[in-house]
Amino acid sequence: MKISEYIYSHLHIPRTECDISDRAALEDFFAALPPVCDDEDCWPLSQVRDKGMVSYHAATVHDDKFGMKCYLECSAEIKTPEAVCQVGEMWEYDGDLRIEIGSVLKKSGKSCGKILYELIKSHRAFMKIFERETQKTDNPAKAALTLYAHSGQYEDIVTSGGYVWALQGFDFSNEDELKNTRYFFKYYMANLGIDIKDKDLELFTKPCHFAVFQCGKKVNGHHLGKDFLLGRSWQGIMRVPERGRDPEEYRFAKAYYENKSDKHNLQAAAEKLNPKFLRMMKKYYNRYREQERQKKNFLRKICSGFRIFG
Repeated sequence: MKISEYIYSHLHIPRTECDISDRAALEDFFAALPPVCDDEDCWPLSQVRDKGMVSYHAATVHDDKFGMKCYLECSAEIKTPEAVCQVGEMWEYDGDLRIEIGSVLKKSGKSCGKILYELIKSHRAFMKIFERETQKTDNPAKAALTLYAHSGQYEDIVTSGGYVWALQGFDFSNEDELKNTRYFFKYYMANLGIDIKDKDLELFTKPCHFAVFQCGKKVNGHHLGKDFLLGRSWQGIMRVPERGRDPEEYRFAKAYYENKSDKHNLQAAAEKLNPKFLRMMKKYYNRYREQERQKKNFLRKICSGFRIFG
């Protein structure tokens, strides 16, 4: 089944609330892709159907003001036994393919993390096929999945994308995003009395490095890396891996979400990261964990009436 047919057969009920372009516009948009890509079995927003249900609220094709290119905006509701979430995306094909995840809204359930992981996994598979097929033509093209990982207040919603998307295997979109995140992380840690050396800071190269960092302290009930990213937004990107080897950040995400136990194990996933980074983190953990232990013992003795001074 063609993608346009699949979308029309999975419209949200009532259909009067859907914003859908006519079939011809959708068919023209997907016809520009390599033929093998225009199939429901390849379409990322259909691949969760074995674990739940997908229904479309929107799928609209737009021309830019000069009429030189077009893009697709789509919004789909994904229901699984664990959660229900709504995902909004923009697809732009102008030689290269760019897919932007614009929004993810959890409507019910505990967490959409596993749904998002399966969704990202299906997008990666689609992009691999896309690049493979275009390599056979005179116009080889690249594909990229992008997003803005937002943490903070958005209208009346509190978002946590800075941390959530770091767990999903995204990289920083450019060097400036990495440099800025390092700068604010050093400032954040300094305010907590933790001195991160510049040479150690250089070992932070991926969002997941910041997400896993801990050194025995907690803020707001979270380990430090999580607390930092819950207040930090960044631009992210995911590309088709070169030479077929998954990058470090995706190996981390795979270990985190494909853990055999139902409970995600951050520590086990962290073992997939750069050994130099892990040794550095252990150094800070050992140093500041001992400080925290001494401080707790000090406070415990005061509270118990132990005479410390004089």
